[in-house]
Amino acid sequence: MKKLQLARNRGIMLVALVTATATLASGCALSAGPSSAPDPAGSTFGHIHGLGVDDGASTVYVATHGGIYSIPAEVSGAAPTISDLASPIADRAQDTMGFTFLDGTMYGSGHPDPQNPDGNPPNLGLITSTDNAQTWKSVSLRGDVDFHDIAAARGSDGAVLLYGYSAMTGTIMTSYDSGLTWTQGATIGARDLAADADDGGALYATTENGVAVSTDGGATFEAVPDAPPLYLIDSLHDGAGGLIGVDTAGTIWVRSVGNWQSTGTIAGSAEALTFNPRANLLVVADENGVSTSTDHGLSWQAILER
Repeated sequence: MKKLQLARNRGIMLVALVTATATLASGCALSAGPSSAPDPAGSTFGHIHGLGVDDGASTVYVATHGGIYSIPAEVSGAAPTISDLASPIADRAQDTMGFTFLDGTMYGSGHPDPQNPDGNPPNLGLITSTDNAQTWKSVSLRGDVDFHDIAAARGSDGAVLLYGYSAMTGTIMTSYDSGLTWTQGATIGARDLAADADDGGALYATTENGVAVSTDGGATFEAVPDAPPLYLIDSLHDGAGGLIGVDTAGTIWVRSVGNWQSTGTIAGSAEALTFNPRANLLVVADENGVSTSTDHGLSWQAILER
């Protein structure tokens, strides 16, 4: 594979991909107390930064500019609208920029609730929640780092492997101990990260130059041959390096046994994507809302409408 030319300009954040959607979001415990009454969801929801699915695939968590919201993974009848959502979880409107969910633990980063910053600095570093965003614990890098994307995978030794994309430096940071300590890797203009511990510890990134992969903990990256120009990406966690993602035109792509295949489309511009292998559940947020698919994008069910 041809070595990817890594971007050193910190200002480069995939301008060639989608500028219209370029808006992106250490041990002491963060306060669990609610902030002052938040605005209606319609005014605070803002851009969707990340998505997560609980272990039972019954609830989808939506990380936004104005807090984290929970919605059922299945709906009967018409999907609810943003205005139907009363408030973010715990009435906390923190700007959760980086967000992922693994084995019952949420990993997040970003900025505190402006109504109730809880004494936090502007950058939260890595924070975690084990009660579905009711409370958060500061793990590391508090005040120093704002991850605009986080990817997690569990290694063969049971430890949680974390990757974060630092918006402040444009670098990949890697933790092999659930986020307690970090090493700094490549500087690269990445939009989305996907980790696959079953595929030789591979880390995938979508960049302005195409999909790239690292097999040395994010220290270096190489281009993935023949990959479509994906904007968002996730691992299928199939033990064979399977990937799923969406390109800038809204086409869903799946890589299985080394081959790429387009499997469906979305109607709007993608904002966030996640895949839950236990339920074969693909969740995508776009300008129209949030939708789910159990056939890799061939058919969709809207679970939230804007």
